[in-house]
Amino acid sequence: MNDKEYEKQKKRVEKLFKKWRDPLGLGWWRITISYSREHAKGDTRYAPPDVNGIYDCVFDITCDYYYKIATIEAYLPVIKDIKDENLERYFIHEMMHIILKPMQHKEKAPDEELVATSLADAFLWVVEGVKEKKL
Repeated sequence: MNDKEYEKQKKRVEKLFKKWRDPLGLGWWRITISYSREHAKGDTRYAPPDVNGIYDCVFDITCDYYYKIATIEAYLPVIKDIKDENLERYFIHEMMHIILKPMQHKEKAPDEELVATSLADAFLWVVEGVKEKKL
C-alpha cells in the first residue's frame, strides 16, 4: 500500500472515530487507533473464515476496561475495498467490543460477535430513525 492510499484509508477511519466516539458514550475512554499496511496475522478470540489464504479481518481491538484504555487496529488493505456504509457498520461493531469487554469470555466469543453486530445495527437504525423523523 503506497503512502497516498494509506492516508486516504486512515482518514476514512478517523472520520468514523470522530463521528461515533462521543455518541457511543466512549468519550471518557483513551482510545488509540493503530493503522496497519498489512492484513491481520494470527488468531483473535473469534477468527473470521479464511478467504483465499488471507485472514480477512477489518478491525481488531484490545482494551483494558479497568483503566478505560483501548487500541483499535485498522487493517487498511482490507478497508480500502469496503464501501463507506459497510465500513461504518464494521467500525461501530468494533467499538461495541469496548462496551462488552467486561462480559468477555473465550467460549462466548461467537455470542459476543453477534451482540456487537446487533448493537451496531441498533445504533445505526436509531440514527436513521432520527434523520427520517420517525423517532
